Amino acid sequence: MPIYFHNPSYFTHYGQNLYYKLTGRFSHRKYWYLTAHMLGGKNGAAVFLDLDSNSFGSFFFYKLRPLNRLVTRLENFLWLALNGVNPLGVKVETDPRALAKEDVLITFSYDHLDSENRLPWMKDVAAAKLNHLSHYMFGTSSVSANCRENGVSHFLAENELSSNPYFAKHFRWYGKPVYLLPYAYQERFEDRTPFAGRLNRCFAMGTFDLLPESPKTADFISFYHGRTIHPMRKAIHERSAELAGLIDSSISNNKEEVKFRQIKPGDSVLSKFYSAAYNVFNARQARYFKKFDSVRKLNEYRMFVVPEEVTGFPGITAIEGMACGCAFIGIDDPMYRNIGLLPGVHYVPYDNTMDGLLAAVRRCQADPEGTAKIAAAGRDFVRANFNGRRVAELFRADLLKLQASRAAGGDELPCSFLRTERSAG
Repeated sequence: MPIYFHNPSYFTHYGQNLYYKLTGRFSHRKYWYLTAHMLGGKNGAAVFLDLDSNSFGSFFFYKLRPLNRLVTRLENFLWLALNGVNPLGVKVETDPRALAKEDVLITFSYDHLDSENRLPWMKDVAAAKLNHLSHYMFGTSSVSANCRENGVSHFLAENELSSNPYFAKHFRWYGKPVYLLPYAYQERFEDRTPFAGRLNRCFAMGTFDLLPESPKTADFISFYHGRTIHPMRKAIHERSAELAGLIDSSISNNKEEVKFRQIKPGDSVLSKFYSAAYNVFNARQARYFKKFDSVRKLNEYRMFVVPEEVTGFPGITAIEGMACGCAFIGIDDPMYRNIGLLPGVHYVPYDNTMDGLLAAVRRCQADPEGTAKIAAAGRDFVRANFNGRRVAELFRADLLKLQASRAAGGDELPCSFLRTERSAG
């Protein structure tokens, strides 16, 4: 009863993407531990390869189906090797009808279900169909409709979204909990600097976008009456000069860094080729991620903030920074309580306003002993609960329980990560 990851070579969350590697882009390896600790081996997860989908879709050969499918196979093989997995030790399936009822298929909605349905073959899959909602704020109505049409049985996300008003508005047909799959810190995120030797200021991290008016952003903009997913990041970025001394900001406006050349229908063939080549090798957000060593920075400061998405998702740096022994300043929200992180115990809470954030920073500055205690408690909790091997093992155990439930005629997916305040210590 295999567990299948759909085209992990395409999605940058699973590991270093081959196309990104060749063109100097940054891969957001948010779920690196699934590749490192679940793929391959005797009882490891397998790959379901949709041969019509690969990372090189901007090149001409996507129109030549046999060649495009060959590229997909080659990319998968090289991607596995690039991410430290033996390509010969991973089962690869390409026929959706070969997946049995007790199997599990994991897909991402982003870039596949947020406009047209690029995974229509899912309707032929008998396996449990799990869909991850990362970036589901783009094309939300389409994501919901396509997932329903494809028979998605369970949703995954970085937070349990059942009580989230935006999720509830668009997914009324889905009557189950959203499986909470947390982030895990990579091993390089270590506590290297004694707390007393760190700067008594707050370090702000993250990026933000100003969303254009488009069909993909219409649901989000209509609901939240704004054009950014990260309003607090935008506010800190815009006031970075006046906040100096309290908050040192590395927050970046993504669109200011990523400059695309538009390809217009009336352009000449040569002009289109030049613009396409420019976009491949130059339109990338590399500078933000090369400006600093995040591990070094998180060991340089006593406290940090990485403002959350308004849709109810935390930033991965929250976990990574806490693993470095840096006190995290975050909002008092179920996205943290759900994984056992308690405000005032494991992190410093604030009310999601600029005044509240500045007040929290000043409290931390005035009480270094109390801040050090919170930083240590957060570090110890994160390192015990969100190391990659442990998270992968618990996730796999939950999926095995889902398989057993389906074999017995049920469809229950328990979540080992969803905590209550009473059990959060």
